[in-house]
Amino acid sequence: MPVRKETHQGSMGERKASFLPKTIDLDKRTIDVCWSTGATVRRYSWSGQINESLSMESSAVDLKRLNAGAPLLDTHKSWDLRSQMGVVEKAWLKDGKGYATVRFSSRSEVESIFKDVQDGIIRNLSVGYRVHKYKELKRSDDDTKNFLATRWEPMEISFVPVPADAGSQVRNQRNIDEFPIEL
Repeated sequence: MPVRKETHQGSMGERKASFLPKTIDLDKRTIDVCWSTGATVRRYSWSGQINESLSMESSAVDLKRLNAGAPLLDTHKSWDLRSQMGVVEKAWLKDGKGYATVRFSSRSEVESIFKDVQDGIIRNLSVGYRVHKYKELKRSDDDTKNFLATRWEPMEISFVPVPADAGSQVRNQRNIDEFPIEL
């Protein structure tokens, strides 16, 4: 099959007040998070809008980088060490979703963020990733191209105010730029 390259631009890639992250371990400074549900997200490329989905099949997702201690970042800021709030302790896939246990730094400047996570104020996440292979799917009713990332690699996990994947959040016990395209 011929491979066509297109430029992809976009980011790398929400509850009641009673919500509290019950998976937190204060002594270890860890919490379990859902970093992807594979949700379809509208992205923008030089050729216009596209819909991008991430396959959550174990054969599609390379977890080596996450499991090697990938960074836990403040809003995908990867150009400054102060933006690293912690580290990924372990990552796994289950029931079509990506999960991780993340550990927060004990640095004083991270303490207020860790406290807001404990209090359920900060709860949204996003995953920064690199796609190695896409498969083009049937176009949407509005003629938008649809792509499924069939080989991709999570690079980092970030706490963000507004996630692209609304299901990427802190877990509680109740709800536990160029890319190749297959033608």
